[in-house]
Amino acid sequence: MSAMRTALVIWLLWAPAAFAGDVFNEYLDCDVPPADGFDFPVGNADGRGDYRDSKSGKTHRGWYVAMGLGKKFYLGIHPGEDWNGKGGGNTDAGQPVHAVAAGKVIYTDAAGNLWGRVVMIQHVFYENHLKKRIRSMYVHLGEIKVEVGDSVRRRQIIGTIGRDPQNLYQAHLHLEMRWNEEIPAIYWPSAQNKTRKWIL
Repeated sequence: MSAMRTALVIWLLWAPAAFAGDVFNEYLDCDVPPADGFDFPVGNADGRGDYRDSKSGKTHRGWYVAMGLGKKFYLGIHPGEDWNGKGGGNTDAGQPVHAVAAGKVIYTDAAGNLWGRVVMIQHVFYENHLKKRIRSMYVHLGEIKVEVGDSVRRRQIIGTIGRDPQNLYQAHLHLEMRWNEEIPAIYWPSAQNKTRKWIL
């Protein structure tokens, strides 16, 4: 076998694997740590679990969604979920808020009236052979415990439950999951005449 023919055979055997490797590596390449699953932002991983009121010392059992995604109310259409402790009132103020999945912090700010302190995290995950991106946003935080650029683990504490700056509402966590990466962090769809279908 000539040297040229040998080189051609070796190239034909090597090339498909090399090109496939490049495609595969590109597929796996992420600018954020890939998520290995998603959990709830409060309580335990299942959104349950007891918590202790820091003021009264009383223990309360569990969490619930006080206002769900897509619900109409006087400010428009709700673009997320409001999580509250079952003790009611401000009993959940100061409780830890967890990252729903591994990712990278892309926004933190004290964003003013109604919003308060906000954290947004970029997530990348793989589903049915597709690489997908989604953002989680945590609003009305009492404290922020991460900075822009931080990589976070699933269930890492990123802040605490707080209230809006004017204390118009009881303590709760407003959580949004956003597919749309074009809209800014502080974005209220109803103020832009977006429909419930668009929000969902």
